[in-house]
Amino acid sequence: MIAQFVINDYRTLGIKAEPISYDYKNPPVLKEGSYIIAVRCIKTKKASKNEDNDYHFMRLHSNGMWSDKHGTLGSVLHRFKKNPDSIWWSRYKSKTIYILVGA
Repeated sequence: MIAQFVINDYRTLGIKAEPISYDYKNPPVLKEGSYIIAVRCIKTKKASKNEDNDYHFMRLHSNGMWSDKHGTLGSVLHRFKKNPDSIWWSRYKSKTIYILVGA
């Protein structure tokens, strides 16, 4: 559900965004100005039946590495070209959803 909200927000800003399949062994070639984000969600006790009320994002950089940021901590660049499906996401255990943004 959060992925559609993110896509709608980008589109409201006039930026193209769409969900994609992502294969880290054969990543897509990104056009200049575009990037991929990954998102996972959790439901807490306060969430309604169809609502995700906590989520976490990661971003793919042009060097093939992913980064993320937890709360007030600094951002982390995951070296060795790990991918969101092999990186520990703490409590975010949902399926990883990938979104292509831009170009």
